[in-house]
Amino acid sequence: MISLASVIVVILAGTGIYYGVHDNNSDTVVTAGAKLQNYHDQDAHSVYDSLTSDGYTVTVVVSDVPTQMHGTIVRTKPEAGTELKKDERITLYVATGNSPIEVPDVSGMSVSKARTMLRLTGIRVDADTVQKPSPHDKKGKVIGTSVPAGDTITPGRNIQLYVGSGRVPVQLPAVVGEDVTTAKNKLTALGLKVQVQTMKSAKPRGTVISVQNAGEDLSEGDAVTLVVSDGSLITMPNLVGDTSASAVEKLRAAGWSGQLNRSHTNTLDIRRIGRVAKQYPVAGAEVDKDSAVSITVYELNLP
Repeated sequence: MISLASVIVVILAGTGIYYGVHDNNSDTVVTAGAKLQNYHDQDAHSVYDSLTSDGYTVTVVVSDVPTQMHGTIVRTKPEAGTELKKDERITLYVATGNSPIEVPDVSGMSVSKARTMLRLTGIRVDADTVQKPSPHDKKGKVIGTSVPAGDTITPGRNIQLYVGSGRVPVQLPAVVGEDVTTAKNKLTALGLKVQVQTMKSAKPRGTVISVQNAGEDLSEGDAVTLVVSDGSLITMPNLVGDTSASAVEKLRAAGWSGQLNRSHTNTLDIRRIGRVAKQYPVAGAEVDKDSAVSITVYELNLP
């Protein structure tokens, strides 16, 4: 029961007149009814702020009305004078006007808030957004619009919101041929995660042979795999025409430590005697350092 100290209060709010009962024993205002004001031709931003501050859920719709200034109220739903029900949604119809509209800066806002701010200005907004690279802290936030802030847009023309993906694009530098430490330092400095995969190769141990992600669109935080030589192979030198001793020296200089197999072939050319006629593996082939090498050496064959 309401005490004798209770008073009937009339609260004039931006949304209309509220008739309520105030209990001196509490701070509660019990709303009994409210009528929506006539907001025709008023500034949409101000009306929106007033209604939302009073706790109403407000939807904004852009109307192609050239006879009013852009960003002003054309009509409301429900209509002015309607008694509002509890939790009733109010729709504001906002005019586009007939002159170019300066695009407000909505960067940093949520997509929902940015849409509302643009519509309150009388600008139509595309339903689809466009993902753009951005720092991680801008992910999901508006980072721009298809018509830049400060420029003007023709009434009735749609604008698109650019939304941060939270991914900063990274251009992969050339690291093939570098030692793995230098390559890793370059890539981690760009925000990439580096993985290393070793592979048999005649390149010096620790040399980057290839990058598995070459040609891909990369962003900060992506993983990149470096294929690195384990230095376990040698490139076979050309032994043909060398003496057996010279052939062995060449192999040792290349890092070879395997077994040498010799065979002979006949010749009558004394200039070829003792020199290598054939070799296996052939020159240029990459082989294990401890693999066997075969050479065929010329020897004199007298009739």
